[in-house]
Amino acid sequence: MNLSYYPYRFVKKIDEPWDRPQGFLLYKLLYSFKSYKSHQTYWVWVEVYSQHFYAVKFHLKAHRDSDKKYNILTGLNKPKECIQTCMAIMKEVSGKDDKASFGFIGANSIGETELKTKSFRVYSRYMQTYFNSEEFEIIITSRRVRI
Repeated sequence: MNLSYYPYRFVKKIDEPWDRPQGFLLYKLLYSFKSYKSHQTYWVWVEVYSQHFYAVKFHLKAHRDSDKKYNILTGLNKPKECIQTCMAIMKEVSGKDDKASFGFIGANSIGETELKTKSFRVYSRYMQTYFNSEEFEIIITSRRVRI
């Protein structure tokens, strides 16, 4: 997998103080990177679930307090390196867990329906292009991409 991505760093592991079991979510890993093009900092969340499942989410750090942080389009129109940075993080995580399975949810932008979103279509294309079928099994459902 030959990716062009931004340098990223691991920030911290977050064990949230839950009062009761929260399903299969075990903890979250926070990574960060800065875009050379926009000079904006992004946060990448890797949610770690039981059964070796990882959900990858990213957003601008500036949107961290917004309920719509995953729905807001940046308007920068340069997603390639951001998505490939998330993929590099996935590769790092899978290097530590050979049973890892990853999921993306292509969140709908504001005003867009939830079915087959633009994000979903872009993520699907990237996953099929950069993850070869000899190493990874790619399953695309009607709304989600999972590796």
